[in-house]
Amino acid sequence: MPELAPTHREHRRLRRRPNANTAYTWVQAIVTRRNDHELCLTGRWQARGHRLAAFNPDHTTTQGSSWELTARPVIVHPETVTLARVLARTRLPATSRPDRHPAVTAFLEHTAHTLELGRLMPGPDDLLRSWIRHYTRC
Repeated sequence: MPELAPTHREHRRLRRRPNANTAYTWVQAIVTRRNDHELCLTGRWQARGHRLAAFNPDHTTTQGSSWELTARPVIVHPETVTLARVLARTRLPATSRPDRHPAVTAFLEHTAHTLELGRLMPGPDDLLRSWIRHYTRC
């Protein structure tokens, strides 16, 4: 999977940032929930999972565990690192109305573009929306 090598290098650069651990922790939860609820990137992740399984078909039927669950960190790694980089670099202004603030709208548009999505509209219970509320609190 050619996208993993550059992602690994980006992850190493990201780890040098002082807020990288916090961003990465948030993103792991966001990506896990999005994967569990089949939001946004499901097709991309399924295709990557099929390619990964094709490299080692004997390990896709491990005893006592789900192969998809075991492989998930690798499958979602490129988007995890990309989103963590975006969160680590983003500084949102304090506001009482983050849903309507132009900086938040710009952040969501930039994030969608970075993840190669047409649009990113997190719902009220989405963890990305929770991250936005947490970092824009007055």
